[in-house]
Amino acid sequence: MKNLSLITCIFFVLSCQNRNPNTDSETVQIKNKSITTSENLTKFKSLLDVNNLEPNKVKFQYVFIDNSQGLLPGPSDSYISAILYYDSLTIDSLNKKVEKKEYDKQITDSQRFFIKWFDEKTLNQTKFHQDSLKVYYDFLFNTKGKLILFENMILYRD
Repeated sequence: MKNLSLITCIFFVLSCQNRNPNTDSETVQIKNKSITTSENLTKFKSLLDVNNLEPNKVKFQYVFIDNSQGLLPGPSDSYISAILYYDSLTIDSLNKKVEKKEYDKQITDSQRFFIKWFDEKTLNQTKFHQDSLKVYYDFLFNTKGKLILFENMILYRD
C-alpha cells in the first residue's frame, strides 16, 4: 500500500511539471525567442485567419519574442512571414481585383521579402521580378501585413 501511494505521488509530481506546449520539432528556442518554420496548414490557420481565402499549401515562419520575463517585463512581439500557394484561377481573380481598385497604398519595399528561409526558387523569382514587384498592404486577411502576388503564390509578411 505504501508503494502504491509513493508511485501515485511520483506520477502526480511528474505530471505537474512545467511544459511548453508550443515546443515541437519545427520550433527552435533561442533565449526568449522561439522560431517556428512549418508547412502545417492547421497551425498556420491558428496564427492567421485565412478562412476567406484558404491556400492549397503553405510554408511559413512564425517568430515569437517573449518579453514578459526579466528585470523590466514588457509586451511580447510576434512576426509571421509566409508563402501561400493558390491555384492560378484564384491568383488571376486577385490580380483583377487589384487592377480594378488600383490600390493607391502600393509600396515598393520588396527587399523586405528577401527572407533567408525562403527556398531558392522563391528567392530567385522575387529577385528576378524585383523591378516590377508591387507590394500591397494586406487587403485579404485584415492585418497590418504586406503582400506580393505571383502567378501561383502570395508572399505575406507582417
